[in-house]
Amino acid sequence: MRLNDNPRYFDNIAFQFPNAVVNPPTKAFAKAHALAPHLAKSLEMSILYSRLQTHYATVLSALDKVGVGMCIVEANGSIIFASTEAYRIIENDRWIKKTTAGQLTCHNDDNANQLRSMILAASLVQEKSIPRAESVLTARRYSSDEPLLIEVSPLRDHNDELHTGHDTVLLQMVDTECSKHCDTSAFSIAYQLSAAESAIVPLLLNGLTNSEIADERGTSLNTIKSQITTLMRKARVDSRVQLVRRILKTEPPVQHNQ
Repeated sequence: MRLNDNPRYFDNIAFQFPNAVVNPPTKAFAKAHALAPHLAKSLEMSILYSRLQTHYATVLSALDKVGVGMCIVEANGSIIFASTEAYRIIENDRWIKKTTAGQLTCHNDDNANQLRSMILAASLVQEKSIPRAESVLTARRYSSDEPLLIEVSPLRDHNDELHTGHDTVLLQMVDTECSKHCDTSAFSIAYQLSAAESAIVPLLLNGLTNSEIADERGTSLNTIKSQITTLMRKARVDSRVQLVRRILKTEPPVQHNQ
């Protein structure tokens, strides 16, 4: 019995009766015909489900290349999904952690309360009339720590199709101590830097002073000053802070070597 009329593929089901049954009962065919549409729909859904699984796995693989921790949580902070970088940050156990109930929280009580409020405000539980602007938290466990930047955003699509009782929120986490995803080659290409100029760009991002850069590069302080001046001229900025911002704008946080 054929289960579809699609010319691209052929699904069928066969029924086998004992040899002693010369004329299969009519009732058996009647039951088979009644079940056929349901079996056909089941096969159709299994094909669609398989494709969705493939697409889902592809999206997760792409997110794991991003050097920013991507995490989707419910309104109570329970984790629905976390990328590889997000899990690394959580397991680092310096700023943010997962409770035994599977909810995200911070070690610092003030940060924990603020994060809880930000997630609740961004969740879809809120009425549509209430603004849900993104908010940013700088979490520290100790005052001497470099901060973990956590941006909390409502997870909504253009047509609001996700608003079906799932109060999900997107967390983007940036570990300011970790620069393994940094790649300044795009900035060097965009502004046609020389090899020497390109070499000092990552040192600028790491916050080294001109003297420290000179020591690192084994050259004179005047040479470094001249190179930084040239960098600012090429990038069309007026200060070192603006230069760092311009570098970061051309620095996609994507890991290419995994």
